[in-house]
Amino acid sequence: MNELLVIAIIGLVMGIFYGLVYPKAKSITQLQWSDFLATILSLGGAALFFAGSDERFSLVFIETTWYWFTLIVYVLIEVPAWTIYLKRHPHQGTMRQLYNPVYIKGSKGL
Repeated sequence: MNELLVIAIIGLVMGIFYGLVYPKAKSITQLQWSDFLATILSLGGAALFFAGSDERFSLVFIETTWYWFTLIVYVLIEVPAWTIYLKRHPHQGTMRQLYNPVYIKGSKGL
């Protein structure tokens, strides 16, 4: 049951960010900071309910704390959602531009 609450928190944060925040970003840097903020808000939302508790969360084969459960589930949901979003909004950047720190616009051979 607690797992569903954490997934709902993640879904709410992602729904707001993918629906309202990310489309308004005007640069790759804004997308990166917005994504960082979404991650922090998801962890903070889960912390409001479970910080300081001894609750255990099931990740199918292992049990973990609320922090690791939230972070792992967030990443598992975020990676495909982020990939789909960037494919549908190519004007905002590509995965290479977002995650390759040595990427230089217009460079060749990278």
